[in-house]
Amino acid sequence: MKKLVMGVLGSMLLALPGLSAAVPMNWTYSGTCSWGNCEDVPSIAGSLWADPQSYGSGNEINEYALFGDLIGYTFTVGEYSFSGTAGLGTYYLDSAGNITGGSMIFANLFALEFLDVGGATWSILDTDCRLFSCRENEAGGSGAYTNTSVSVPEPGTLGLFGLALLGAGLGTRRRKIAK
Repeated sequence: MKKLVMGVLGSMLLALPGLSAAVPMNWTYSGTCSWGNCEDVPSIAGSLWADPQSYGSGNEINEYALFGDLIGYTFTVGEYSFSGTAGLGTYYLDSAGNITGGSMIFANLFALEFLDVGGATWSILDTDCRLFSCRENEAGGSGAYTNTSVSVPEPGTLGLFGLALLGAGLGTRRRKIAK
């Protein structure tokens, strides 16, 4: 009986929102500079990983420096490379998980803004004038990105699946005892 109660409680826990293991989404981006300081920022390439379900409604990637949806990032901006796990800002997502706009500051050095649906147009700003001269601290251009999202079962579905496995196990056990 104790195993039955533990199994049912475990299945119920799986059904609670936020306790199932979510799979993060990955956005990989590359773009070429067409305006501003293209000498220092001829291109940008990189990836960011986030779980939009961590905080808020799921249609944004929010990052508040110490907590948020962002799991990590790595970018190459011209000759500079950056990686980390924290930022500051918001990217907006459509129902398919594509970035439709927003801005985020990375490494406390540069802001990467996506200016239209799918991030086809971007803008980068040296927020501290440490990477390139403040006279020309902004660059932008066009590019493309891919959104690699993995379908994750709903927590309720996982709970029902757990209950089904529990029932199958109990049924098998009863048949063995009855023989």
